[in-house]
Order: sequence, then C-alpha cells, then structure tokens
Amino acid sequence: MSEAKTYIIAYDVADARRLVRVHQLLKGVALAVQYSVFAGSFTARALERVLEEVSERIDGEEDDVRVYPAPERCEALVVGGSRQPRGVLLAGEDLGVFLRQELGRGTAEISRLNSDSGIELERDRR
Repeated sequence: MSEAKTYIIAYDVADARRLVRVHQLLKGVALAVQYSVFAGSFTARALERVLEEVSERIDGEEDDVRVYPAPERCEALVVGGSRQPRGVLLAGEDLGVFLRQELGRGTAEISRLNSDSGIELERDRR
C-alpha cells in the first residue's frame, strides 16, 4: 500500500443539488476547513477513487474541482473568521496525522459505497 499524503480539495459547483452531493461525499472522507475546501489524507489509490466519485457528481462543463497536494511543511495565514477553534492551525507535517485521528480512519482505502457519503473507508490494518 502506498503512503498516505495530505491534499487540499476545493470545489465550485454551480448547481445546488450537485453541490450538496459533492459536499456530502467529501464530508465523509475529509475535514471541512471552509465551506467548499476540504483537507484529507489519502493514499494514491484512495484519492483516485474519491475523484472518480466526485466526477460522477459534477458537470464537467459547469463545475470546478481542484486537488492540491499539501507540502509536508507549510504555514497558513488566516484573514477573517476561521472555522477552526482559536489556536488551532491546520498546517505542517502534523496535518496528516491530525486528519487520520480526527476522521478515525487511519490510512484510507475506499472499500464500498455508503448511502450517507457515497463512499465508505476501510480502517488501516497496520
């Protein structure tokens, strides 16, 4: 199994119904850091499957979904209100560890579909 890496997933979905479907999917596999921005820790295979699920929920002509690999060491500057509790900064090498602990799923591999999020993850068996 490949090593999990942290990614930032951002979306701009034009249709309200598609937006809800994308949001519900990502909410099940990543941590919402803003309304349409998520951070998640994925193996290459798990990320590929998440993106397949996303592509089934969007209109490629109208919607925009972007995935950015997060550097191992980074710093975030926040201007305005934050959805995170005061004093919590999601950055740096501990982000992936935090995401895996927060989501309670270890290194993610997608195993089967689930009615709530559209996907269900298997816990890391290491």
